[in-house]
Amino acid sequence: MIEVVAQLIKDFMALDNDQIYIYNQDFNLNNSGKLQVIIQYTSSEPYSITNKFIPADEGVEGAKEKIVMLVKENYTINIVSKGEEARTRKEELLLALITNQAANIQEQYQFKLANLPNNFIDISGVEGAGSLNRYAINISLLTYHSKELDTAYYDTFDFNNITAESA
Repeated sequence: MIEVVAQLIKDFMALDNDQIYIYNQDFNLNNSGKLQVIIQYTSSEPYSITNKFIPADEGVEGAKEKIVMLVKENYTINIVSKGEEARTRKEELLLALITNQAANIQEQYQFKLANLPNNFIDISGVEGAGSLNRYAINISLLTYHSKELDTAYYDTFDFNNITAESA
């Protein structure tokens, strides 16, 4: 999902490829002085997991099990610039997340952006002598993960073949 959110922000803010990064991918921040956005996965909180049995159609041997997990995934989005651009454009991060395009993407990829963050955190001080303007917001995505597996299923049982040893 992180790539989807990155693409959404990139398109909305009209950023170049060297202006948006996913944290821990192989990259070096550009030194051009242009605005940069860094999206970082921070944690996940599974809140539901189920395993449902799906019997096969009549005359078909075997069955399936469908495992479904719902997860709240947490991300931090940093916006950084040498000049004032990060400070003046930081709100665009949130604007990108409420567009019709964002709603369509959420439906397409089966996730939901949770409530929007209530603040921007000014973390410019961590840059020290770099004198960068740097702001961070935390967002959450509610995601759906599933997998179907073949599983053994016996719809008949021969009670006549039960012996004392097998019981």
